[in-house]
Amino acid sequence: MSHRPWSFRRVGSLEFDYEPYRLFITLSASVFDVRTFEVEFAECIGGTRRGPLNELWSAPFEQVKPVRTFPSFRGQKSFPGLYFAATMDAHVGFESWVERDVAMMLDFDPNVVGFSSQAFWLTWTQAGEEHRHAPDYFARLADGSGTVIDVRTDGRIDAPDAEALAAAALACEEVGWVFQRIAAPEATLAANVRWLAGYRHARCFRGDTAETLSRVFASPTPLLTGASLAGDPMAVLPVLYHLLWNHTLAVELSNSLLGPASLVSVHQKRPVRFDGRAQTVVGLSGTLVRLATHDGHASVVQLAHLLAGEGFEVIGGTASRRRPLSASALEGLRGDAADSALRWERHIVEVLTGADPEAPPGAPRPGYDPARYSLAQREETKATELAAAGEKVTARTVKRKRQRYETQGLAGLIDRRADRTTKASGRTDERVLEALQQAISEQSARSTKSASFYLWRTREILASQYGSDAVPMPARATFYRLFERVTAGQHTTGSARTRQSLANRPHRTFRQTTAGRPGEIVEIDSTPLDVMVMLDDGIPGRVELTGMIDLATRTITAAVLRPTTKSVDASLLLARTVTPEPMRPGWAEALSMARSVLPHARLLELDQRLQHAAARPVIVPETIVCEHGLA
Repeated sequence: MSHRPWSFRRVGSLEFDYEPYRLFITLSASVFDVRTFEVEFAECIGGTRRGPLNELWSAPFEQVKPVRTFPSFRGQKSFPGLYFAATMDAHVGFESWVERDVAMMLDFDPNVVGFSSQAFWLTWTQAGEEHRHAPDYFARLADGSGTVIDVRTDGRIDAPDAEALAAAALACEEVGWVFQRIAAPEATLAANVRWLAGYRHARCFRGDTAETLSRVFASPTPLLTGASLAGDPMAVLPVLYHLLWNHTLAVELSNSLLGPASLVSVHQKRPVRFDGRAQTVVGLSGTLVRLATHDGHASVVQLAHLLAGEGFEVIGGTASRRRPLSASALEGLRGDAADSALRWERHIVEVLTGADPEAPPGAPRPGYDPARYSLAQREETKATELAAAGEKVTARTVKRKRQRYETQGLAGLIDRRADRTTKASGRTDERVLEALQQAISEQSARSTKSASFYLWRTREILASQYGSDAVPMPARATFYRLFERVTAGQHTTGSARTRQSLANRPHRTFRQTTAGRPGEIVEIDSTPLDVMVMLDDGIPGRVELTGMIDLATRTITAAVLRPTTKSVDASLLLARTVTPEPMRPGWAEALSMARSVLPHARLLELDQRLQHAAARPVIVPETIVCEHGLA
């Protein structure tokens, strides 16, 4: 069971797998002047600072304040907010729920010791003009290195975004940082970590219960069975989930949703090689690591010193790699590309484990024994072996492929040049395609036109933007073939009603939002009531009902009636939601919490105010969503 069962896709400056990246990387020598990369950030002590990146790269960017704010307005499609990061005991901003999930995964990663959002402006000069970009996240790892993260899906990357991402990657390479472009965490893993995040706060920890759970899960045991053995599941489960969050206990999170039958065990400590000896990590305190040898000799070192030590490696650490892809994932590639990836996998596995996966079991070959040779030495041995066989391979090449394999599996060894796809425009000038798309967009709500009309309109647009005959037009037959490819499924020359209906659809698909526990997502919404009431001033009028609804339980936690909903009503709703509702004179005893199906006796141990409370659950919201239209 891996203590780090997730991995972001690394997109280094020489490893772009999206077409716009390749364009800007190819032109990087003429487009970007790497000497002009500068950063501007808000210092921890106040004020801002700007200077060359190669001079300020060591600044504590994981502690700085955001350089830009997150806008919030009526009708907004995304949901900005603040995420409480247990790693730093502080809030980190996000601009969408995808970014919130990325922040949550960074908080869950034990290798991340701090991170911040919108940490700095990265500026550079292009064609004499200054450009700037604020990456979404900066993460500081335990070894002191930095990682810059931008959250973008392929469908949301246009030419300016591709330019900014390529510039960020080149800047990171200049100072030794890692740059990652992330679409979204894996769905199953994100759902499991999102559940555990509800128990990330230190208030969920109980020392005596934690010790009992460590003994119960000394060997793999089903989650609910172990919780029952440790005591009352109602009291034990929060502590168990907290221990899973901080990796004291381990469970598989990537393959299936966390459930009663999920096998949980104590996180296994692997020995490390440091100072020429095999040692075991027996304790952590902040950035201090306590090591012990097999003969009982103990020592304490700084984590950064340990990780940077010559010859340091995790013995048997290959078990924490992502599981390689099956060979079926190579279907559709050229035969030589698939064979090359599988051949490199065999070499990389031998470098990592010392064992050739296709050789009979036995002792490692000379130079590959992990117990005698460091990882760098094994990489050098493999490079020498392949060079002797006639391949132009260096130790740096082996290391790069090994890193890709560890983060991406077999997919990281595929030669992406063999998997390129042809653009829709073919060899036609991109400006012709843009003009054609503009012409199609102009006519989406109008009457149907013929293909020849779009040929004429495309020429008119190009002439108005670039001048007459400045952009070469393809032949008529070539243009019509391009027109068919671009308008496939849009009914551009078909039914006007169908075309207009398709044009009115939203640009993104709607999806259902789910919540797995009370308070995970709470919604506030207002609706006018179609009834007349007598207002305080004696005048009849209509009122609005504003309520707060827990998505997981469908519970209306609080509601108010007002002639017009105001912002102060949201504060009133929140206060009522987190406060027990007292029994009122004249209410039937059947309405009390003591008579309900809620576990009143257990809840009473946590809050004595529930002694005379009504049967309305007290739910503490984690995320509050306001309807951006009326509320």
